[in-house]
Amino acid sequence: MTVPRPDQILNARMSLTDGPESASWARSQVRLMLDGATPESVHQTLLVVDELISDAERYREQVTEIRLGLNRQAARLHLELDAEATGDLPEPVSPEQTADGRLLLEQLPIDWGVRGDGTTRTVWAVMNLTRRQGDQD
Repeated sequence: MTVPRPDQILNARMSLTDGPESASWARSQVRLMLDGATPESVHQTLLVVDELISDAERYREQVTEIRLGLNRQAARLHLELDAEATGDLPEPVSPEQTADGRLLLEQLPIDWGVRGDGTTRTVWAVMNLTRRQGDQD
């Protein structure tokens, strides 16, 4: 996979319902999508992916489906983690009530947020990616 030109879009959608094995597979797919990005961009993006997956895993007993969606266009990556439950998911915790994870989301992506309706929740983040020297258009 090459670094997308500005007019190219790369998309991926994966189910993470199988637990730790699927989370590991998701990280490898993210690495593939980040081909051409600097090691720092890859590292920061994987930290965010790990945080989103960990957040959904806290509610594993209630969650029936976890999906990770990726959309990359040029130097931006939009991540979405959807968690679907049989009943109501707990209310999202505000950034002021958490420690490391939300602090990470506040500092690394250019934007992030949460949306949902009680039984489905989507946490999303948009990352700026820096390309390695020589991979510029």
